[in-house]
Amino acid sequence: MKHLPNLLLLVGFTSSCLGQAPCDSLLHASFTAQHLEGNSYEFTNTSTSDSTPNTLYYWVFGDGSSQSDPTGMHTYAQVGTYTVCLYAAMGNCVDSTCQELLVGGTGPECNAEFQFNALE
Repeated sequence: MKHLPNLLLLVGFTSSCLGQAPCDSLLHASFTAQHLEGNSYEFTNTSTSDSTPNTLYYWVFGDGSSQSDPTGMHTYAQVGTYTVCLYAAMGNCVDSTCQELLVGGTGPECNAEFQFNALE
């Protein structure tokens, strides 16, 4: 797995195949994110490939951290919005997917205003 970042640099972090059938039929990168507690998240790899044992995975968590395991776990140092990406490589084929992740905070501010008039 140490060679995956170099492989990704060679193919430009995009979906591509060199001399193979289209990547869409061989490899599809996907994941889900689950909040654990605080600023910690677990990322479940839901990717599919024709050769799962030979597929390499590389996570980029959007805060300068990365990991080369099939499943990702990460704790963010600060609240904010991060773009999390999963890169999958199998042979000469690479696919990727990214998702925006809101860490901490309460989301957009919500204001509600009510009026009450008593019926007589």
